[in-house]
Amino acid sequence: MQKILEILKYIIIGFIQGITEILPISSSGHLALTFDLLNIQTINQLDLTIYLHLASSLALIIFFFKSLKQIIKNSFQFIFKKKIEFKKDFLTIIFLIIASIPAAIFGFIFKPIIEIFFDNGIYVALGFLITSLILFLSSKIKNNNQSNYSLKNTLITGFFQSFSIFPGISRSGTTLFGSKIAKLNEQKGKEFTFLLLLPISIGSAFLSIFENDFQKQFYENTIYLYIVAMIVAFIFTLISLKYFFKINLEKKYKYYSLYLFLLGLFSMIYYL
Repeated sequence: MQKILEILKYIIIGFIQGITEILPISSSGHLALTFDLLNIQTINQLDLTIYLHLASSLALIIFFFKSLKQIIKNSFQFIFKKKIEFKKDFLTIIFLIIASIPAAIFGFIFKPIIEIFFDNGIYVALGFLITSLILFLSSKIKNNNQSNYSLKNTLITGFFQSFSIFPGISRSGTTLFGSKIAKLNEQKGKEFTFLLLLPISIGSAFLSIFENDFQKQFYENTIYLYIVAMIVAFIFTLISLKYFFKINLEKKYKYYSLYLFLLGLFSMIYYL
């Protein structure tokens, strides 16, 4: 019975990751809060969170598979066959790499601090409140019609993604806000936001794998729980993506902002 309850907890964790990774409400913050509410004991919350992000990234690869395949194929056509009409796709890959650099630097420098933040719920509550403010401000910024990626607008978007390394601060929320500041239109902002998740998430996961003590995880019998959570996260990320790209996000910002404000207050009271 105890093992079934433990599996159920990790199914919930995977579900929370899947539905919150895509919405601008901070999956890392929701995970940190859920760990505490369900009293989930794991070796390293940050590492499990990274693995769950990897599961979501795999769902993103499948969702964007046709687009990614086309971009990569056209990039090779530009590099090796000098077909100038495919230069735009090649530059998209370059822009994704460049835009990922700020978050990679932030993550490398501040990882010890981030781990402390994950262990202190007050920081998670503050993150929710900060994201609430970001979404409120996003609702006040008018949409732009710029549909082409450039070094400037992708670097600005990537810079804003850096702040989401802290729990409670939404990666998609801050990155979408950055894309608005950079004057990308909503559809392009959405697309770049989720393509931008791939390099940083996959890179973080591989670094975490090399740093992890898997022998200890096998000894404490937690590996299968991680796998269960990742499978559930993968499935619900795919479901969430289909919903997310059908909605008019502009009309939803205020509701997400209000939700996070209330959740931030609840979390603050819970952790005090």
